[in-house]
Amino acid sequence: MDTLRPDPSLRSADGSESVEPGVSGAAVAKGAAESPPRPRLGGGRSVRFCPAWVGRLHLGGGPGEQGGRGTAGSGATASAPQPGGAAEPASGGSVGAGGAENGWAEGVRRRYAMLSPYLNEKQVRLLVAAESIVVGPYSAPLVAKVVGLSRHTVRAGIAELERPESIEPTGVRHRGAGPKFREATDGTLRADLETLIAPTTRGDPESPLRWTCKSAAKLAEELRAKGHRVGATTVRRLLHAMGYGLQANRKTREGTQDHPGRDAQFRHIHDTVQGYQRRGQPVISADTKKKELVGDFKNPGREWQPKDTPEEVRAHDFPIKGQGKVAPYGVYDVTNNEAWVSVGTDHDTPAFAVSTVGTWWERMGQKAYPEATELLITADCGGSNNARSRPWKTKLQALADAPG
Repeated sequence: MDTLRPDPSLRSADGSESVEPGVSGAAVAKGAAESPPRPRLGGGRSVRFCPAWVGRLHLGGGPGEQGGRGTAGSGATASAPQPGGAAEPASGGSVGAGGAENGWAEGVRRRYAMLSPYLNEKQVRLLVAAESIVVGPYSAPLVAKVVGLSRHTVRAGIAELERPESIEPTGVRHRGAGPKFREATDGTLRADLETLIAPTTRGDPESPLRWTCKSAAKLAEELRAKGHRVGATTVRRLLHAMGYGLQANRKTREGTQDHPGRDAQFRHIHDTVQGYQRRGQPVISADTKKKELVGDFKNPGREWQPKDTPEEVRAHDFPIKGQGKVAPYGVYDVTNNEAWVSVGTDHDTPAFAVSTVGTWWERMGQKAYPEATELLITADCGGSNNARSRPWKTKLQALADAPG
């Protein structure tokens, strides 16, 4: 069996060594864990233990295999000479030579191999620390060697298990770990960013961004020109922390509202529509939508396509000769929430607008309102349905006079 030679500095009062050659490393480890009472050697000498010895132990081979230094394993035993020459076996687990692969080391290795792929850094640290506590005192280096981690990692986990309140409940690492945010080390970064984006800088000849868009990349570029080491990602994070966000324009300003009959006009339209609906008469809203080019041109929006195979369209929006544009004219049934759209290939004229209203009546209106005797049309005052357009009025009257 392997032996562990004592530290020369540990000697008894008479100058002789405190640990005799032949006392195994297991006896040293066991004695370190069970210091009171100290085992007695022959001749009345006591055994003194040095915990640092245990840290120098390493795992050996299989059962019965001899090594140069003491090893950890379940098959090793230790004994100390008793008065009279008898040797008493050491009780419990011991740190000694041989039996590592069939003992606790194999169990630790297998459990670690099965669980570690599913654990994060903190959980791995606590797992190996728990294994070390189960193995016994001063076993952190041995467990670390078995699982292939640093002994400092195992000892850190043991310290956390001894103080559970120090374990981070949600995160992997302790709060405050890692590099500091840029604003924590740069005291003027936030103030300079606020100066660049403040509303008071709009139109200011001293503002470098008065004619540029306020993108994160542009802001980062201007901050770097001021001497700050910052990128677009940091700028976006700071803007969110300061309460800024990407905003689109919102139409809220009504303009001048000094016309005395402005509100009365809309109340009249509202009351008239409700009156027609109570009598069961149709109410429609008519208008021309955005004119579109005919052909393979780009349009906003997205549609499902095979990955990396977008539909190819023309690079420039020049009309294709012989195809031109189309003008969609819509008629919306306010009561039934239904609509009809006619697409004209010619100009947006009053004749086309009245034709669309007539088509709606033939295809949808007659079926929805078989007893109708009136028709209320609401429309804006521009384009083909201009209130001052004489063709619009005359053709509507012709439509009303037509039979059916």
